[in-house]
Amino acid sequence: MTPTPARASAATAHALLCRTRCFARANRIRPTTRTFSGAPVGAVGPQGCAEKVGGVKVGDDELDVAIVGGGMVGLAVACALSNMPLTKHLRVAVIDSNPALKSRNYLKKDGVPDSRVSTVTPATISIFRDIGAWEHILQQRHAFFGKMQVWDYTGLGYTRYSARDVGKEYLGYV
Repeated sequence: MTPTPARASAATAHALLCRTRCFARANRIRPTTRTFSGAPVGAVGPQGCAEKVGGVKVGDDELDVAIVGGGMVGLAVACALSNMPLTKHLRVAVIDSNPALKSRNYLKKDGVPDSRVSTVTPATISIFRDIGAWEHILQQRHAFFGKMQVWDYTGLGYTRYSARDVGKEYLGYV
């Protein structure tokens, strides 16, 4: 019996996962946790590729979507998948080793500011509203901006932008 393309690709993916886990072991990468549930993600090992890690056995807890990285983009994708009619039934996990995501220890408005910031445009804000994330972002420290100046590190040139120039109230949000 010749394998179907689906079976062949599954076998290829299985072999790739085994090799990936072997490489990860060699570099001492620890298994991360699923921030939505706090349970460890199953790891794939070289012996039969069904190693038990942290009480979860591969195959017992299968996912439809695994998102690696709990930053702004990864969490937005997870939020979108859980809110869209065609994808809200999917089992989604965000895999990230950042302890702040697991503990939900976010920066509060009255807390010490973090010097690392992200800027989002009105189009991104619209996406965040559609997926139900914008109301949570507004609870954090934030500021809208209507003007921006960008310059070259040599100081020889710059350009300025203004929301008024394009008939908008603001250019974005920090």
